[in-house]
Amino acid sequence: RQLGQVDIVGADVVEVAPAYDHADITAIAGSIIAMHYLGLVADRKARLDDLNNGTHAVLHNANGI
Repeated sequence: RQLGQVDIVGADVVEVAPAYDHADITAIAGSIIAMHYLGLVADRKARLDDLNNGTHAVLHNANGI
């Protein structure tokens, strides 16, 4: 939830190998991380829509980290 204040540009889920993960723990963890990221994206879009009263928002250019 605290990541909602950070200007996230993109995300990757890397190295999920179900063939070597017989209990599916890695696959489940990867899917949870992806789901939380998509939730952050949806929340940010909703906040921007509220701020702009439904008009198109102009996002700031991302800066390097």
